[in-house]
Amino acid sequence: MIASRPALVSFAEALRAVLDAVTPAAVVDVPLRTARDRVLAQPAFASDDIVPFARAAMDGFAVHSSDGNGPLPIVAPAFAGSGDAVHARGTATPVATGAALPDGADAVVCDEDSVVSGNAVSFVVDPAAGDHIFPSGEDARSGDLLLEPGRVLSAGDLALLAAAGFARVSVFRRPRLALLCTGDELVDIATAPDLGQVRNSNGVMLSAAAEESGAEVVCEQVVADDQASIEDALRVAFSTCDVVLTTGGASHGPRDLVKAACERIGVRFAFTEVAMKPARPTAFGVLGEKAVFVLPGNPAAAFVAWHALARPFVTAVAMRRAVHGRRGTLGTAVRGKTGRCVFVLCDLRTTPESLVAVPLQNQCSSLVRNASRARALVVVPLGTEQLPAGAPVEIEVLSGSDA
Repeated sequence: MIASRPALVSFAEALRAVLDAVTPAAVVDVPLRTARDRVLAQPAFASDDIVPFARAAMDGFAVHSSDGNGPLPIVAPAFAGSGDAVHARGTATPVATGAALPDGADAVVCDEDSVVSGNAVSFVVDPAAGDHIFPSGEDARSGDLLLEPGRVLSAGDLALLAAAGFARVSVFRRPRLALLCTGDELVDIATAPDLGQVRNSNGVMLSAAAEESGAEVVCEQVVADDQASIEDALRVAFSTCDVVLTTGGASHGPRDLVKAACERIGVRFAFTEVAMKPARPTAFGVLGEKAVFVLPGNPAAAFVAWHALARPFVTAVAMRRAVHGRRGTLGTAVRGKTGRCVFVLCDLRTTPESLVAVPLQNQCSSLVRNASRARALVVVPLGTEQLPAGAPVEIEVLSGSDA
């Protein structure tokens, strides 16, 4: 019954309950080519030297430095892909960039420093041992640690793993996520809304945010304000996903049905309201090992609830590193609110002295545009009546910001 729901909790209590419920994702083995943006689960070590032979760093001539600057007779060339060339002292072996250094040579003279005359070459520099050579194992030595677990794999990381012979790699499984946006007023983004209708911007925003945080969005669905429809959608979502996000229907009106629907299918709530502004109606609960976040329907409120509570959970399950704030100052004064901590949507600017969070002028939770304009979040702590301009603050820089 609704009366059994936990009372209003502080934001600190809510975040603690969310993080206490985290179960790290399982480890899976995937082909290297599919591993970009996945989180490495095990340390990657080099099984041999990368690359296990010396190579020419320039197009030119492989020589022995003791033979001086010539002229030297030109012999058969050594190209990349052939590792059996032997260099004879007193000669010059043409080499291409990346070719294995012929056995017996200790330097490469680049084409720009070479003067060819007939079948001989002279050099305008005196060769020195090691000139224009990539030494063996310059990238890594056998046994070297290449990448540590917990790293979100980039394209460059995949190149390094490929060079080390990793055809497959162990990563953490992406948490599967379902997004249920409730509301009779919601229409598809490609639809022209009738009077009283709005396009479902929350679905796009939260799907993108969830994927960016390491989740696999399995379904995104609009659900009518109907108890049976919401329950059916929740059952399907829980049957296929690890995390369920809902938007809308979270407060106390006659069509705010989501929390009751969750309870009817067995969800146990850790909290159903949070002392925060915006997004007070945010709730979090579990069904077995599955989790559900009930977020408000107002776009800016859903945006704040995601960043403040749902995102830390998803990133922790996905084994991504937590987002840490940066120290800076406040651009203009902001007021607190009795009994709540206040999340302030901000723009950013930099000065020679500090990173500055500039609160957006209109903090209305119904504005879609605020999610686009906001580059950072600043929290006015519980019990603080006002933060003055210039106050030191911790700034959560949002993804997509260039700060």
